[in-house]
Parts: sequence; C-alpha cells; structure tokens
Amino acid sequence: MKLRTAACLLLLMSLFFPWKIIWGTNITGTSTSWFYIFEFPFMAEYITSFGSLGTYTSWETYNYVPKYLGTLLVLLGVILCLWGTFKWRRDYFVEWGGASSLVGMVLFAGSGYEEVYIPYMLYQTYQSLPLGMFIPVAFWLMILMSPRETVRYLSREQSKRLSFFCGECGKEVSVEFEFCPFCGKAIQKINCKNCGRKIPTQCTFCPYCGDTVQLDFEKPLIL
Repeated sequence: MKLRTAACLLLLMSLFFPWKIIWGTNITGTSTSWFYIFEFPFMAEYITSFGSLGTYTSWETYNYVPKYLGTLLVLLGVILCLWGTFKWRRDYFVEWGGASSLVGMVLFAGSGYEEVYIPYMLYQTYQSLPLGMFIPVAFWLMILMSPRETVRYLSREQSKRLSFFCGECGKEVSVEFEFCPFCGKAIQKINCKNCGRKIPTQCTFCPYCGDTVQLDFEKPLIL
C-alpha cells in the first residue's frame, strides 16, 4: 500500500475514534468523583465514577459551534483525500484535504468542553490529551515521506487539440470524438489505468497524464 493511500485511510479511520480525552477529579466536601470525557467527532461520551456508588455514563451533543466546524473541515479533508487518491489521482486534492483536516483538528481540539466546568462550588482538577492533533501530524509525515508522482495533467482546452489517425480511413481525428467524422467508424477506447480517462487504443501513451498505455486486446471498450 502506498503511503499516500495509507495517509488518507488514517484520516478516514480517525472519524471513529475520540479526538480529545479529558479526565479529572471533582471534590465536594468529603465526596470525591472521577470523570472522563471522550470527545468524538459529533458527540462526547461523559463517564463519571462515584467509587462504590457506581458509574454514570451518558452521550451528549456539543453546544459549541467550533466543535462542529472543526468536524466538518476534517470530514471535507477526508473526502478530498479519498477523491484525490482513488478517483482522480490528483496529489493537490490530497494536500488540500490534509490542510483542511489540520485546520479542523486545531478548531476542535482548541475548543473547550463546557461540561468540564461544574456550576457550583467544588475543587476540581483535570487534564486533557488532544489525540486528534497527532492525526494530521502523522498524515503530513506520511505525505512528505511518500514519493511524489511526476505526472503532467493537461487542461480540457489542451486535450481538445490532441488527435490521432483513424485506423479505418487514416484521417486525423480528435481524441475527444467517439466516432470518426470522416468514415463513421466507432473509435475503440480503453480506460487509462493511471488517471482513469478513456483513450483510443491507438495511443502508446495517455494524452492526459502521460502514463504508458497497457492494452487489453481481449476486452476492448467500444463506445
């Protein structure tokens, strides 16, 4: 598995784990309780232990806008990474996704969870661990360590000027055409295994990304 693919899958898996963990102690007179807060992307799990009296667990939504804004930015980053890795194979989509996820994690981890502050007199201590901040750091380390593909992509205007010679009549035909405009023959095409674009079988190299064309003569795609 390529490092860029692994980095994108890391962002995707992060949506199912807590991004921030808070734990501490509440002391009211002679009563002591311990609390743990696991902040997931859309909700927080609140666990309070009263010792021999038992444990109270609840799930609560956030009342703080930056929490959801950070989550949405990370979700957008995941979509861009997956799109750039598996759909269009564009490195800049992956990098934009990483940047969006980094900003989202900063917003999420930097936002205080108001339930930590109990509205009556007590002695309280707590610590927090922003686990989510390690995810974009690991993502960018994997991106920087992975070899960058030196692929040149053509614009739509440039691709319209690309052409080849029809195998039936020998006339010059644009790669965008589905039929030869001179003899009417359907143009056989295959999918480029690198960028996924449809290209004529006569091509030795993909006119869109420059990758070497590997023909499958048993199953030609006729459009």
